[in-house]
Amino acid sequence: SCTFSFNVVTDGSVGAAPSRNTLAPGAVKADGGLTTNTSTTATLNKLGASPNPFVQKSFVPTSLNTLGEASLLTIMVDNSAVGAVNLTGVGLVDDMPAAIEVAAQPQASTTCPAGVVSAVPGSNKVALSGATLNAGQTCEIRVQVVLNRTGTHTNTVQPGWLTNDQNVTNTNTFPANLGTVSRAGVAKTFA
Repeated sequence: SCTFSFNVVTDGSVGAAPSRNTLAPGAVKADGGLTTNTSTTATLNKLGASPNPFVQKSFVPTSLNTLGEASLLTIMVDNSAVGAVNLTGVGLVDDMPAAIEVAAQPQASTTCPAGVVSAVPGSNKVALSGATLNAGQTCEIRVQVVLNRTGTHTNTVQPGWLTNDQNVTNTNTFPANLGTVSRAGVAKTFA
C-alpha cells in the first residue's frame, strides 16, 4: 500500500457543490503489469466563512490487506471559524456503515478537553460526550476500526452531527472511504 499526497486548487464559488476527482479502473499502473481494477473517488469541499464548527474524518490506512486489519479512524472537530464561540457539552455520534466496526482493541482516545469516547468493540458506533472546545481550537477523536466485509465503504459526516450546550452544529458533509486492497489474480489454461 502507498499514499500520494499533493496540494490542489479548485475553481468555483465557496459553498458550491463539492469537486470530485475519480480515478478509473486501470488508471494506476505498477511494474510487473499490476493495475487497479476498481475506481476511487476523492471529494474536495468548498468552505465559506461560517461560525459553525466543521467536522471531518479520515482512515489511516485507507486500504486494508485483510479483513480484521486495523485502520485508525480520526474525527476532527474544528471550531476555528471567524465568529466561533466557546462550546461546552460537546458530543457527536458516528453511526458507521455495517461493514465498519470498532476493533477488538479500540485504543479510543480524544484530545477534546473533558471529552469521553465510547467505542464498544464489534459495534458500528463511536461517540464523544461531555467535551469543551473553545473558539479557535480543534480536537480529535481516534479509534481503531476494522472491516468485516470486502469492498470500499463510505463513512460520511452528516450536517447536525455535532451537539453542544450552545446549539451550534456543523453544517457540512464529509465522506471518508475505507476498503480492501484488490488482489491481482493469475489464471492458467491449456489449449
